[in-house]
Amino acid sequence: MEKGEIKNKVINREVLNRLASFKGVSKLKKAAMNMLVKMADQAQIEMLREEFVKIDKDGTGLINAEELK
Repeated sequence: MEKGEIKNKVINREVLNRLASFKGVSKLKKAAMNMLVKMADQAQIEMLREEFVKIDKDGTGLINAEELK
């Protein structure tokens, strides 16, 4: 899939809501969620990567508060 192709897709609202709520969770919960991601299959990882790229509008590999608006 081309990078420009991904940027033209609509960002999944559920992904945005989860990212916004992730900021306030405990270190233990973050570690548990990190472990779940490591156990994800390739299709799930690709879906997450595509959502991340759509949110990362400036292409830095980081998502800032402005990109979540």
